[in-house]
Amino acid sequence: YRLGMAQNKVSDDAELAQWKNAMQQLSQFRNVYIKISMLGYAVPFWTTCKKKEELLQSLIRYVIELFGVERCMVASNWHCNFSITNSDANDIDAKELTMEFLYEKIVDWVSEYADESEMDWLFRKTAERFYCI
Repeated sequence: YRLGMAQNKVSDDAELAQWKNAMQQLSQFRNVYIKISMLGYAVPFWTTCKKKEELLQSLIRYVIELFGVERCMVASNWHCNFSITNSDANDIDAKELTMEFLYEKIVDWVSEYADESEMDWLFRKTAERFYCI
């Protein structure tokens, strides 16, 4: 079963606690995988505020810690929901919100604790295994 990390918006402490509890429970099921995508849906306008970016980074790290790199995969959905990457932030030039920008951010956020092999799982191997590619 594949679950998108951003199933719900996280806009206050109560929602964050509820989201973390749900992720904790779901992580117990070995057949549940997490797709890290739709970041702007989970934390709208994360590119415009350092505090929101840090929250998003912490959410990504949280799911990776719970599920492990073998059950998390980075996805962009770029072709169908570009605007959701930042929830239609009007003050960000569309040229700045590229797939390269998004992937560089995610690499930066997880590179402190993920080695090259773990990055390979996040960006390729997990998806290959899940989708039987």
